[in-house]
Amino acid sequence: YDPTRAYALSKLANVLHAKELAKRLK
Repeated sequence: YDPTRAYALSKLANVLHAKELAKRLK
């Protein structure tokens, strides 16, 4: 288990999710 990698992946997922939400709201 690599906490740094898990943190980076979750952060990336959050950014991608936020972009999708912004696209749908526009």
